[in-house]
Amino acid sequence: MSNMPKLRFPSFNDIWEKHSISDVLEVIERPLKMLDDEKYSLVTVKRRNEGIVRRDFLYGKEIKVKNQFIVKEKDLLISKRQIVHGAIGIVPAQLDGSIVSNEYHAYHTKDGFDLTYFNYLAKRPNLKKSLFLSSDGVDIEKLLFKNNTWFKWQFHFPTLAEQQKIASFLSKIDEKISLLTEKKDKLAEYKKGVMQQLFNGSFQEQNGQLTFIPPTLRFKADDGSEFPDWEEKKLDDICSFTSGKNIKQSEASPEFSTPCVRYGELYHMYGEVITTVVNRTNLEPSELTFSKGDEILLPSAGEDPLDIGAASALTLKDVAIGRTINVLRPKTKDSYCHIYVSYYINNKLKKKISTLARGASISNVYNSDLKGLSILLPSLEEQQVVKSFLVAIEEKIDLTNSELAKAKEWKKGLLQQMFV
Repeated sequence: MSNMPKLRFPSFNDIWEKHSISDVLEVIERPLKMLDDEKYSLVTVKRRNEGIVRRDFLYGKEIKVKNQFIVKEKDLLISKRQIVHGAIGIVPAQLDGSIVSNEYHAYHTKDGFDLTYFNYLAKRPNLKKSLFLSSDGVDIEKLLFKNNTWFKWQFHFPTLAEQQKIASFLSKIDEKISLLTEKKDKLAEYKKGVMQQLFNGSFQEQNGQLTFIPPTLRFKADDGSEFPDWEEKKLDDICSFTSGKNIKQSEASPEFSTPCVRYGELYHMYGEVITTVVNRTNLEPSELTFSKGDEILLPSAGEDPLDIGAASALTLKDVAIGRTINVLRPKTKDSYCHIYVSYYINNKLKKKISTLARGASISNVYNSDLKGLSILLPSLEEQQVVKSFLVAIEEKIDLTNSELAKAKEWKKGLLQQMFV
């Protein structure tokens, strides 16, 4: 292994020098004299290098383990029993003064070493390996980290100035990732909120007759007029029902020729609308059921009943549909907008469908169970307006997810090239 990284900033050319962990870190201990009537912030280190979070806020008399230590902002914290899972991180400002048990080690860097740089180094495979091999035990979940063993491990380090440059650069990337993550979460929350307001129209009895109560959020027609009242329909009135044909896991791969959707993919790969498919199959066309581009797909089996109520509108023609999928198609061309109905099912009928599930370890819902479900349908024009609005939000979410994935991949590549 080279003792120099593949990628460096132009202004640095010093040789990276080897140091043991004991040269770099020192253990910090601040024993707490716990008071029964004092309230304390208890923190934990998340796995997979996901940082430090508060796990509770308790009075001293409520804390069973009395052997606690104070941690400060910019302490490096390691969980002795979870470090093999990446439980290492730096205490943020908002958790300054929190406490941890003796199941944790806290560290500071010594002169000549940057803590943020070391925290990035801790994400690299060779340092992760040192943490694992410095832990004793036979069960991965019961390994106990040995600090004295770890302190003997050696790694190459640049000068302090180069450490700080690398740490600053990677921190800026992390800031971008955090902003994109926050944007993605806010868009998802916004989408959830507007869907609740778009689909909460209902019929209620007023003065002895059923009256349509419009949804909280409703659009107007292009000429400014109100859209007509919604109509209640059973799915059997507007849909024809069918199922796909069996496509085994071994018969599906991105490398094969015919686009396909298998039922397990509906849980993990697709949302309310399918505009691209991931897998393809090598089966003969005569053995397959193909889409027309107007289908709504719902899994007919799953371990979690809520999965069964997850609908996906398939917008592509000539996609092979796998078995164990309930396939809904419009009975007539203008029965409904299938993208609108997919959003409606996910927002209004998902829980209802889950209650129809039968079975013990595997839950099942069949087409015959779905036929009697009722749906409130706006005019086709209003459905199209709502669809366009929600699809526009979805496109923003997809774009943000794409930017986030690219930023994470870029950071991953930099981590591979900027460290030894």
